[in-house]
Amino acid sequence: LYFSGHKISKACAMSKEETESFLQQEINATISPENQYEYYISQVISKAMEYEEYGVTQLITQCFERNGILNTYKFVMYPLLVRLGLMWRQDSLCPSQEHFLSSVFRQKLYAAIDNCPPSKKGAQKWLLFLPEDEDHDIGLLLASYLLRAAGKQVIYLSAKVPLFALKNTIAATAPEKLLFFMT
Repeated sequence: LYFSGHKISKACAMSKEETESFLQQEINATISPENQYEYYISQVISKAMEYEEYGVTQLITQCFERNGILNTYKFVMYPLLVRLGLMWRQDSLCPSQEHFLSSVFRQKLYAAIDNCPPSKKGAQKWLLFLPEDEDHDIGLLLASYLLRAAGKQVIYLSAKVPLFALKNTIAATAPEKLLFFMT
């Protein structure tokens, strides 16, 4: 509520019904005006609620093929993750369903990364990581894919990287660029 512009005092004073109404408005705001993307979002959520990995995987593969990986992330995966977070707060899905779907997204991004050709010698070197208290790595995986697809060399450390380990890696690899996300 705070990040949506409400003062903390007002958010704390809201009744359960007011909170539910607000969350539903926020969920409705995630509905894509483009039917092609909303179709994928709603179908993926439906299949994820039943832990139907095959259906989710097929939908994401189809969306990648039709819209590309970047557009799928921007218009399907990211809005879908936002909606899932709101649904989780509304108690209309459990954390395991969100974890299940995030795992499928990671698998699809890892597969896309694996299909990128190796970088050429002398390519610009990027070090990608999430700090110690960060563990949501899907955006970082997308960045890894985009950089590799652009011919960059990527050293991907993933989530929750301790500062001492980061210092050691920088000293050992001398990257030209660092990329990390934090909230």
